[in-house]
Amino acid sequence: MDAAINLGQLAGVLSAYGPIGLLVVIWYVDIRMMRKMVADHRKETTKILSEHRQYMDDLRRMYENNVELVKTCERLATDLHETVIMNTQAMQRLADDINRNQFCPLQRVEKREVAI
Repeated sequence: MDAAINLGQLAGVLSAYGPIGLLVVIWYVDIRMMRKMVADHRKETTKILSEHRQYMDDLRRMYENNVELVKTCERLATDLHETVIMNTQAMQRLADDINRNQFCPLQRVEKREVAI
């Protein structure tokens, strides 16, 4: 029961209004307590929902950042792929030039394309 209503007050209500009056007072006090509990619950629920909304916003930002990271990695992989192809072609030309080169002028053979 509410601290504002003590036994003396309840006895006064009982003697003045009878058992029905006592039930009305108890009902009134109970309703006040229920309203206070509902208001406290509403505040707590609002706080929890606010925290959850913040958490979900943070999670959404993490996913967006991960998407950007994947796109950046794809661009780097594409650039690396092109670089590897160019280096492979350059090394092949170098190997062909080495195979066609003869150091001694007397031992040089006719220049020809080497098939690999």
